[in-house]
Amino acid sequence: MPCSHTLSAVAENALDRLDNRTARVIRARLQWPADNCEAVNHEALTGRFRGQFRLRVGPNRAIYTYDVAARHIAVISIRNRRTAYR
Repeated sequence: MPCSHTLSAVAENALDRLDNRTARVIRARLQWPADNCEAVNHEALTGRFRGQFRLRVGPNRAIYTYDVAARHIAVISIRNRRTAYR
């Protein structure tokens, strides 16, 4: 059963700064875990990012939270892997 998902203003701005093709690919990849949230192996982060998860999309990383009870994915940020965890 699919989950709902939202993008924060920071994530939306990050997508707006990317070229159209890359933004389309990222949007499609973000839809996949929302459609298959129970089958996805959510990759948990540690340290100051505890409680958050990541989705790899080429050189970019989408950092998100996943509320199991509400069945909701909230994308916090989308950044290049070099700066995603700073």
